Order: sequence, then structure tokens, then C-alpha cells
Amino acid sequence: MITGLTNYITAIEQYNPGVLKTMVKADSIEINIYRPLGLKIDLAFSRPVINDSIYFCIPAAFTAKDTSIDGLYVYKGQVIDTPFNEKLTGACILKENNIQVLLQDELDDIIFQEIVKNKFSFFQQAVLIRNSQIVPCTLFKQKKNLRRALVILDNYYCVAESVLPVSISSFQDALLKIGVLDAIYLDMGTWSEGWYRDNDCTIRKIGEKFFNTHLQTNWLIYRL
Repeated sequence: MITGLTNYITAIEQYNPGVLKTMVKADSIEINIYRPLGLKIDLAFSRPVINDSIYFCIPAAFTAKDTSIDGLYVYKGQVIDTPFNEKLTGACILKENNIQVLLQDELDDIIFQEIVKNKFSFFQQAVLIRNSQIVPCTLFKQKKNLRRALVILDNYYCVAESVLPVSISSFQDALLKIGVLDAIYLDMGTWSEGWYRDNDCTIRKIGEKFFNTHLQTNWLIYRL
């Protein structure tokens, strides 16, 4: 990253926290990047209220057919939902101000005990990229939708979202080409409604097909 841009981001983090939205392109696929500046990443299991402390809010884990959170879900060390979904390929741990994406076979009792002891948060999802390697994802076949993922890019976490509907495999390829090291999927389709606060503090909705917004069960947020 060039020095001028680094200094600019540092200034924003210190004096004007917010979400930096940029667009990058991998071949023909355009991807919006939502990077938190001076904000913390967090989870919520009740619908967040739009207020001055929250700058970004989107669904995280899937919602099960019985409208419970799909998979094991932990909030600040508190187990909120217990059934472990073995069909999901991995999970994400939210720590102080960073994230850790793990494949299912990397999870064990020791890691889970550390999550609870240290009051970390955790959710299961489909891993798309791990250590710069694509992880097969067969959940969506070749269906095209807007795609969204929590990623590690430039050694920092951010959310990446396709501008147009794409297959999951095309999305994975694009993420890899822009330099994503790790990526875990975030719920989309009819569950995709979210929002962010732009530079003018205007609330902008993001997502598509909001049919099931009222049934959403959990959220990923950037907050002060």
C-alpha cells in the first residue's frame, strides 16, 4: 500500500472513523470492499438498532428452517446456539480487533474453550478461501446471486461483496485474484439486507431480495 494512502487511512481512523467503500475488479467481476476504519468488528443476535455507534450491519451465519441460527454460535464467550452443523466447512472467530477463519477439521475442544474463556465470538459458515487456497463450496452449485464474504485482505479484515450476481466459484476466483488470504461466506439471497453509513452519515441499504429480512437471526457489525 502506498505511503500516501496509508497516511490517509490512519488519519481517518484517528479523527473520522467510518467505513471506506472501494471497488476493485478481477477480470470482469467487480467487487465492493467495505473496510472499517477506527471501528471494531462485532456480532449481534438481536436486530441492531440504527444509531450513531453502528456504521455497518449485515447478516453473518445462515438462518435455519426453524428460524434459529444455523450452526454453533457464540457471543463474547456466551453460547447462544449449540447444534454444530457438520455440513458447513468452517467457522470464524472474532477476537479483540481481528478475525480468524478456520476449517472444520481445525476446530477442537481446546480452541472452543479458548473462545469461551477469552470471551471471543464465533459463528459457523462456508469457508471460501483458506491460506490463499480455494475451499470447494457446493452449497449453491452454479446459481448466480450477489455474493458476500468476510475476508482477510492487506492483512486486515473487511467485507467483500460482488457488484453483480455471480456463481460462488467465480466469486472465489475473483477474491483470490484480488489478494484475499482467507474468506468465509456471509448469508445472502433473500436474507441479505444490510446497511452502512456513508461519508455523509447517510444510511445506505445493501443486499438484494429482502423477502426474509424479518426472519434474519444474526448480524455482523462494525461499531465504535
